[in-house]
Amino acid sequence: MVMAMTTELRSAKKIFVELVGTVPSDQWEEQLAQLCLGDDELQRRVWALLRAHAEPSSFLEQPAMAGDASVHHEPSITERPGTD
Repeated sequence: MVMAMTTELRSAKKIFVELVGTVPSDQWEEQLAQLCLGDDELQRRVWALLRAHAEPSSFLEQPAMAGDASVHHEPSITERPGTD
């Protein structure tokens, strides 16, 4: 099972790289169907990669922390070697 999934992931990556590198984005869907040879799961995996590639900045549009989030600051350590 692990071997099959690894092979499938490699195939998804290989197809993704081929499409991004050689096919205009408006032709991805047509070429993807041909390259996946009816394997719907593989086609879904590659299509998800292509969508993420086409919208790379979407994860940057949201702040890493909520506006009402608080940061807890600990006081600095003042003890040093040889002090009590």
